[in-house]
Amino acid sequence: MGVIEASAKREGEKVIMIRLTLNEKCVIESAEVLGDFFAVNPEVLEEMLRVLVGAEAVNVEWRGFLEDMARASGLYGVSRETLDSLAVKLAEEVSSACGEGAAVK
Repeated sequence: MGVIEASAKREGEKVIMIRLTLNEKCVIESAEVLGDFFAVNPEVLEEMLRVLVGAEAVNVEWRGFLEDMARASGLYGVSRETLDSLAVKLAEEVSSACGEGAAVK
């Protein structure tokens, strides 16, 4: 399948991007978060991304995942509105790549 990316940034905030590598069945093989934000607990951030590996990308509830990730890792520099925007963009990219509707909830 390949690599998909989605990013978001609002004025005065930091940029955040999610990069997913998907196999031909739209199963997540790897997940990365990139940007100029800061995480108090980066090890929690990495662990949450590892949990995505093996999941079908269309079945991930992106808004909830991103909010949980931000809260658990102590992410700051990125607002909830930016995370919501990222969730929508990520769901659109997953839907486009996989040909199915992805969850934004």
